[in-house]
Amino acid sequence: MERRIGHRSDHDGIAIRWWPPRGPGAPRRLFGPRKGLAAELVDVSLTGLLVEAPANEELRVGDTITVEVDGITGPVTLRRVVAVPGSPTWRYGVELLDLTAALTVHVHAKLAGRPHVSAPQWHRDPGAPGSA
Repeated sequence: MERRIGHRSDHDGIAIRWWPPRGPGAPRRLFGPRKGLAAELVDVSLTGLLVEAPANEELRVGDTITVEVDGITGPVTLRRVVAVPGSPTWRYGVELLDLTAALTVHVHAKLAGRPHVSAPQWHRDPGAPGSA
């Protein structure tokens, strides 16, 4: 069932960083902030983002993840995980937690005026031949 609100924006991937929660027993940094992982913002809608990031079997739907776009950070909630067979990256659908937050406003402003995509383009199999 499609629950997305608004149009999706079509664009080249945008380099972002994200900080998934650490699993139990994961090493901790003693000094300084933890470094975020490189990821790519693949698509955006009014209430969510599609992120391509390193495969992580420990992430669970409902996890809160911090995302940074152009130096602006904010929390998102993981809503969907799509493993891409044979790829070191997976696709993660995340929900923007606050539609008035700086991250949400920045992402929407950055992508304003971009062409919209249809639902079949959004749901395409990223591992299928001919898909980007």
